[in-house]
Amino acid sequence: MFGKSGESSAANPFTHEVITLSKKEQIAFTNWKSSNQKKAILEYLHQQYGNQLITSSNLDRGIDFVKTPSTKGFVIHCTLVKFKPKDLRYFFFYLEERIKSIKYRSYLSDKRVYEKNGKIEMVERHYLKPPIMKDFVAKVDQKFGNITIELVSINSVMTSLKFQATSYNDHLYEEADRFEGLMEVLL
Repeated sequence: MFGKSGESSAANPFTHEVITLSKKEQIAFTNWKSSNQKKAILEYLHQQYGNQLITSSNLDRGIDFVKTPSTKGFVIHCTLVKFKPKDLRYFFFYLEERIKSIKYRSYLSDKRVYEKNGKIEMVERHYLKPPIMKDFVAKVDQKFGNITIELVSINSVMTSLKFQATSYNDHLYEEADRFEGLMEVLL
């Protein structure tokens, strides 16, 4: 496997597979959803999101918020927060579940492993799209845009959990719903 890693890249990974939870992991995930660990992560995200709405100077160094005209989201820096890797991994699946609860559809859930800068990088990703519209309308309702959730590990150390909503800004689409509404869904 490591012989093939030198020939790999993000576009051409040496491992590319669909993400699934085993039966045992599904049970553990179900139990985790009612745990104090889930509540702690949600409280942390809620507090930091609220802080960044008021001022960017009072943020924990374990999180960054992304706010561009087309992309909104956050990045949790896993090595700088107090949460265990298994809890962050369950949170990765929890975020996907919350987005599906608002009728988003899973377009892709995969894991890619490749070499980058002499290190082995693993990216687990959920890519979700808004519901398909069945009626013809002048403009497409993009809801919050396309949602990407990524869990990145480098040399088997979890480094970041990224959540982002990317919207389209052209005449074919209605204006995207406000990111604050998406955060309410998550929190």
